[in-house]
Amino acid sequence: MGPIVRILLIGSLLCVGNSAPAAITAYTGTDLNGNPDPKNTALVLLPNSNAAEANFLAQLSAYGTETFESFANPTFTSFGVTFGAYGTGTLSSATGDPDYSGRVRAQAFGTANTQGRFTISGSRYFETDPGAAGMPNPGDHDNTGDFALTFTNPVTAFGFYATDIGDFGGVLQVTYHLLGGGAHLESIGNPSTTSGAIYLGVTTDDLLHPFTSVTFHNTFSTQDFVGFDNLTAGTISGTPVVPEPGTLAIWGIGSLAIIIASRRKALA
Repeated sequence: MGPIVRILLIGSLLCVGNSAPAAITAYTGTDLNGNPDPKNTALVLLPNSNAAEANFLAQLSAYGTETFESFANPTFTSFGVTFGAYGTGTLSSATGDPDYSGRVRAQAFGTANTQGRFTISGSRYFETDPGAAGMPNPGDHDNTGDFALTFTNPVTAFGFYATDIGDFGGVLQVTYHLLGGGAHLESIGNPSTTSGAIYLGVTTDDLLHPFTSVTFHNTFSTQDFVGFDNLTAGTISGTPVVPEPGTLAIWGIGSLAIIIASRRKALA
């Protein structure tokens, strides 16, 4: 085996041995509502959650944001959402009740709905709650704070704002489901975040296992109403790291080296 082939083969094996694992990264920021009457006062300045969103978006090469501004008040799940030119998805129930898990609501920007929820931009947001008079089949919804967002095409980044998590001690559990199986869980909110705002953005650099859907579960979904706004889906910047066992390209280099070496030996 000649020196060039020997170097190529050794180099390819070193690449395999040093391949970095895929990384899932979360960007979070929380703004508490310290106003004397927080349930009736919307937060307009969101330095912490806005900074988390900016850090999240800085990692992306392409993305789109659903602000719910095009929806009528109310629009009940299930319904489609759009991330601009980047793609689409569907909001639907993640419980045993397929007909209801939330609705689009109208609220003037800068004002709260007297219950601690408000828009992040514009005059629309998505709200989960356990059902009330005037909603489809009132009284039949015992656990409707859970919903799912299913992407038409898998994404490597998804983020959103949530308002008024933590009433009655509820915690929001957000599960990012991966292509091929597996999931990543993030938990946000606590009693101090009632009437406040939280931003959560999550990215993965593994193109083999992007996010196919995200499910939202509130640990006190029968009481803890939560607002959601500015949902962003996109793709992470740069060349993603390919984790084990997705090193086919690297092994291909090693195989090529072996083939070259065999041919050189046959010609000798």
